[in-house]
Amino acid sequence: MPKKTDLTRQKFGRLTVIEESGRAEGSGHIKWLCKCDCGNETSVRADHLRSNHTKSCGCKRRPHGMRCTRFYRIWTCMKQRATNENAQNYNDYGGRGIILCPRWRKFENFRDDMYESYVKHVDQHGESNTSIERMNNDKRYTPWNCRFATWEEQANNRRPRTTEVEEA
Repeated sequence: MPKKTDLTRQKFGRLTVIEESGRAEGSGHIKWLCKCDCGNETSVRADHLRSNHTKSCGCKRRPHGMRCTRFYRIWTCMKQRATNENAQNYNDYGGRGIILCPRWRKFENFRDDMYESYVKHVDQHGESNTSIERMNNDKRYTPWNCRFATWEEQANNRRPRTTEVEEA
């Protein structure tokens, strides 16, 4: 059996080893408790540290930690309908000139501008009854033209649909 190497205080990528934390189930590999540069702690197998297989707690893959939230889905859907020509409702948004302000192409900026008002709206109306609304339906998605609204408020703020009828 190979001699165990003490990895305490060694740095691997963004991880600094704190102490041994037991053995991995099944394989029996030694695990080490590490502190990531972001402040999170995680337990990592020694062989994964030494081979650079694991370099962080995962914070680089999920920098904001909100990917599985309704707030993030609201941003994703808003971005899709304004920028993705293949999105189902693109023609009603990006296709008619409703664009996403450049600042909001990055989720963290949208979060910084809108999360506080989102939380307040959710507290009052519930998460499932909270959606993003453009106050002026002919203008772009910007911090000055957007707010969170209930589905009923959304229904009262729709642009009139125009249908062209062919002359007989």
